[in-house]
Amino acid sequence: MLEPYASINPRGEIALNPPVFDLLEGLNYVSLHYDDETGHIAIARPTFTGQIYNVKSFGRKGRLRVVRARRFLKHFQIEIPQTVTFTEITHHPGPVLILNLRKAIQGRATMKTAQTVIYSMNGRWCGRQLDEA
Repeated sequence: MLEPYASINPRGEIALNPPVFDLLEGLNYVSLHYDDETGHIAIARPTFTGQIYNVKSFGRKGRLRVVRARRFLKHFQIEIPQTVTFTEITHHPGPVLILNLRKAIQGRATMKTAQTVIYSMNGRWCGRQLDEA
């Protein structure tokens, strides 16, 4: 079984692996939202009033999903100097994923170093957290 993984690179590509993408209930289009106060990026069902972003398959056998969010980063003046891996992902019904940019770690990371935790809406842990090395 794959461990949850989400990252964003300097080109503004948000990569989601199957366990994380499944939380979006197979959406092919999403809207992105940013809270500057908390550093949270929300990926949600598209609304009629916001920008809509495609979710495209990528990688070997098309398992990885990518949201190209360059204009989103430019709009909110978010600088990503190198790839960062999200270590905290919160899932809300709707479906909504919240990625915590402030708790992301620099560089590409495997799940052994990322220690990603996925929380459900009620705050209970529903992912797997690896022991610290």
